[in-house]
Amino acid sequence: MLSKLDIKGAESALFFRHWLRHPLEIGAFLPSSAAVGRAMAKAVAFDRPGMVLELGGGTGAVTASLLDTGCAPDRLIVVEREPALAATLRRRFKKPEIVQRSGSRRGTGA
Repeated sequence: MLSKLDIKGAESALFFRHWLRHPLEIGAFLPSSAAVGRAMAKAVAFDRPGMVLELGGGTGAVTASLLDTGCAPDRLIVVEREPALAATLRRRFKKPEIVQRSGSRRGTGA
Protein backbone atom coordinates (compact mmCIF):
# COMPACT_ATOMS: atom_id res chain seq x y z
CA MET A 1 0.00 0.00 0.00
CA LEU A 2 1.28 3.44 -0.91
CA SER A 3 1.77 6.06 1.79
CA LYS A 4 0.15 9.51 1.58
CA LEU A 5 3.57 10.94 0.72
CA ASP A 6 4.01 8.45 -2.16
CA ILE A 7 0.53 9.23 -3.49
CA LYS A 8 1.09 13.00 -3.22
CA GLY A 9 4.41 12.65 -5.04
CA ALA A 10 2.82 10.61 -7.83
CA GLU A 11 -0.01 13.14 -8.21
CA SER A 12 2.45 16.04 -8.30
CA ALA A 13 4.56 14.24 -10.92
CA LEU A 14 1.46 13.65 -13.06
CA PHE A 15 0.54 17.35 -12.79
CA PHE A 16 4.07 18.48 -13.65
CA ARG A 17 4.33 16.10 -16.64
CA HIS A 18 1.11 17.54 -18.03
CA TRP A 19 2.45 21.06 -17.53
CA LEU A 20 5.67 20.15 -19.38
CA ARG A 21 3.73 18.70 -22.35
CA HIS A 22 1.06 21.41 -22.48
CA PRO A 23 2.28 24.52 -20.61
CA LEU A 24 -0.42 26.79 -22.05
CA GLU A 25 -3.24 24.48 -20.97
CA ILE A 26 -2.64 24.64 -17.25
CA GLY A 27 -2.71 27.61 -14.91
CA ALA A 28 0.25 26.65 -12.70
CA PHE A 29 3.36 24.54 -12.86
CA LEU A 30 2.76 23.05 -9.39
CA PRO A 31 -0.51 21.82 -7.87
CA SER A 32 -2.16 23.87 -5.14
CA SER A 33 -1.02 23.07 -1.63
CA ALA A 34 -3.30 21.99 1.19
CA ALA A 35 -2.78 25.44 2.77
CA VAL A 36 -3.98 27.17 -0.41
CA GLY A 37 -6.96 24.80 -0.53
CA ARG A 38 -7.90 25.59 3.08
CA ALA A 39 -7.65 29.35 2.46
CA MET A 40 -9.85 29.10 -0.62
CA ALA A 41 -12.42 26.87 1.10
CA LYS A 42 -12.73 29.33 4.00
CA ALA A 43 -13.93 31.97 1.52
CA VAL A 44 -16.92 29.88 0.37
CA ALA A 45 -20.29 30.62 1.96
CA PHE A 46 -21.60 27.07 2.40
CA ASP A 47 -24.78 28.39 4.04
CA ARG A 48 -25.92 29.80 0.67
CA PRO A 49 -28.06 27.50 -1.49
CA GLY A 50 -26.87 26.01 -4.76
CA MET A 51 -23.98 24.09 -6.18
CA VAL A 52 -20.27 24.71 -5.64
CA LEU A 53 -18.25 24.58 -8.86
CA GLU A 54 -14.50 24.04 -8.83
CA LEU A 55 -12.75 24.69 -12.15
CA GLY A 56 -9.46 22.88 -12.62
CA GLY A 57 -9.53 20.29 -9.85
CA GLY A 58 -5.93 19.24 -10.57
CA THR A 59 -4.74 16.81 -7.92
CA GLY A 60 -7.53 17.64 -5.47
CA ALA A 61 -6.07 19.93 -2.79
CA VAL A 62 -8.92 22.42 -3.09
CA THR A 63 -11.49 19.65 -3.52
CA ALA A 64 -10.35 18.00 -0.28
CA SER A 65 -10.43 21.32 1.56
CA LEU A 66 -13.92 22.15 0.30
CA LEU A 67 -15.17 18.79 1.58
CA ASP A 68 -13.26 19.07 4.87
CA THR A 69 -14.59 22.59 5.45
CA GLY A 70 -18.21 21.55 5.15
CA CYS A 71 -19.22 21.40 1.51
CA ALA A 72 -21.67 18.55 1.09
CA PRO A 73 -20.27 16.16 -1.55
CA ASP A 74 -23.55 16.19 -3.50
CA ARG A 75 -23.27 20.00 -3.88
CA LEU A 76 -19.76 19.91 -5.36
CA ILE A 77 -18.97 19.66 -9.07
CA VAL A 78 -15.30 19.51 -10.03
CA VAL A 79 -14.29 20.23 -13.62
CA GLU A 80 -10.89 19.01 -14.85
CA ARG A 81 -9.82 19.10 -18.51
CA GLU A 82 -6.86 16.70 -18.32
CA PRO A 83 -8.15 13.07 -18.51
CA ALA A 84 -5.39 11.64 -16.27
CA LEU A 85 -6.02 14.25 -13.57
CA ALA A 86 -9.80 13.71 -13.81
CA ALA A 87 -9.21 9.97 -13.36
CA THR A 88 -7.04 10.69 -10.32
CA LEU A 89 -9.80 12.85 -8.84
CA ARG A 90 -12.39 10.11 -9.43
CA ARG A 91 -10.19 7.57 -7.63
CA ARG A 92 -9.56 9.93 -4.72
CA PHE A 93 -13.09 11.27 -4.27
CA LYS A 94 -16.11 9.01 -4.62
CA LYS A 95 -18.96 11.45 -3.90
CA PRO A 96 -18.47 14.79 -5.70
CA GLU A 97 -19.25 14.81 -9.40
CA ILE A 98 -16.00 14.94 -11.42
CA VAL A 99 -16.49 16.24 -14.95
CA GLN A 100 -13.70 15.73 -17.49
CA ARG A 101 -14.11 18.77 -19.71
CA SER A 102 -12.78 22.25 -20.33
CA GLY A 103 -14.29 24.95 -18.13
CA SER A 104 -14.27 27.32 -21.09
CA ARG A 105 -17.20 27.73 -23.45
CA ARG A 106 -14.66 27.66 -26.28
CA GLY A 107 -12.82 24.65 -24.84
CA THR A 108 -12.79 21.30 -26.56
CA GLY A 109 -13.44 19.05 -23.61
CA ALA A 110 -15.19 15.69 -23.72
